[in-house]
Amino acid sequence: MKLNYKFVLTVTLIVLLIYTWYNIYNESSKGYLINIEPSSFIERKVVTKGLLDLNDFHLLLVPRNVCKSSDDGDVNVKYVQIITSYAGEVTARSALRRAYPSSELLGLGISRVFLLARTRNKTTDVTQAALEDENRKFGDLLQGSFYESYRNLTYKHAMGLKWASNLCPQIKYILKMDDDIVVDLYRVLDVVRAYERNSTFDLMGYVFDHLRPIRMKANKWYVTKQEYDRNYYPKFLSGWFYVTKPKVAFDIVERARSLPYFWIDDVFLTGIVPETLGSSFLDIRHHFTTYPELLDCCITRNVACEFSVAPSGGDHNLQIRFQKHSKKCSLDRACTGLPSGVNISQVCVAKKVMPQLSRGLPSIKIIKL
Repeated sequence: MKLNYKFVLTVTLIVLLIYTWYNIYNESSKGYLINIEPSSFIERKVVTKGLLDLNDFHLLLVPRNVCKSSDDGDVNVKYVQIITSYAGEVTARSALRRAYPSSELLGLGISRVFLLARTRNKTTDVTQAALEDENRKFGDLLQGSFYESYRNLTYKHAMGLKWASNLCPQIKYILKMDDDIVVDLYRVLDVVRAYERNSTFDLMGYVFDHLRPIRMKANKWYVTKQEYDRNYYPKFLSGWFYVTKPKVAFDIVERARSLPYFWIDDVFLTGIVPETLGSSFLDIRHHFTTYPELLDCCITRNVACEFSVAPSGGDHNLQIRFQKHSKKCSLDRACTGLPSGVNISQVCVAKKVMPQLSRGLPSIKIIKL
C-alpha cells in the first residue's frame, strides 16, 4: 500500500510538471512578455505583453525627478537624454557628468538618464551596492534586471525609450546616445531647432541604408538566417546618437512587441520596427565623424568644429575638453572659423579610428575542454 501511495504521488507530480510546462510554453508562443511598469508610470498605462522575452523583468534602479520642471518656471525640461552605459563603466559616466553637470544640462532644458543592466560578479569590480550608492548621489540611473551583454542591448535600448516616453510624454525630444560618444549638445540642439522649423521627422541621426547582415560566423555581429532572413537591413540609425520624439518612441516600443525579437538594437528599434510604422528619417551624417582626433584638433586650433558627434576613442577626458570648447564656440562666440572651402579634415592629419557602432559587454565564461 505504501508503494502504491509513492507511485501515485510520483505520477501526480509528473502530471503537474507537464501541465505547468505546457502552460508556460503555450503562453510564450503567443508572444513575449515583459513588465516594466513602475509606479511612476502614471502618464500612460501600457500593456507590455509581447515586447521582449523577459518574463520576470523589473527595474532595479530608477532615477529621480527626471522630467520635473521647477515650480518657478526657471527650468523647463524639453529633452530627455538616455545614455546606454555598461554598469561597470563608472569612469565613462563620471566624465559625462563632469562635462555636462546637471546644472548645465538643465540650463539647456535637458534631463539625463543612464541605462544600465545587472552585472555578473566576475566581470566587474562594481557591485550592485556601489550602483545603488551612485544613484543615491546622482539620481540618474535606470537599471533593468537583465544582465549586461551584447545580446541584451535591445532590452536596454527599449527600456530607455519606453521609460522616457511613458514618464515624460510632455517633452519635445528624446536624445539617445552611448556613453563612449562625445556630443556637442549646444550645436546639436541648434540643429534640432533649425530642422524643426523647416521640416518634419520621426528619427534624426546618421542614417544607414542598404546594409547587409554579417553572415561570417567569426564576426561578433554574425546574424543567422533564422534571426534575420532578408538580404539587406531596412534603413536605420547609428546608435551613437540620434533624436526622436516621445510619441514616436512610444509607438516603436508598442509595435516591437508584435515583432520577433532581434538582438542588434540599432537595427531593430530604429530600423526594423520603424519600417513597419512608415517612420520618416532625417540624415545629419555631416555632423558625425569617426575620428576623435579631429575634435582634439578643433580644440588645439581653437576652431569652431564642423562635427558635433564622434567616438571618445577611450579618452574620457575628451568629453570634458570638447564640452568646454563647444560652449566657448557656441555661447561665447570665442572660436575662429576656417577659410572658405577648407574643412578640419584637411587641416588635421590623424590616424583613423573606427570603433563599433554599438557596444556592450560580451559574456565571458571559463569552458573546460
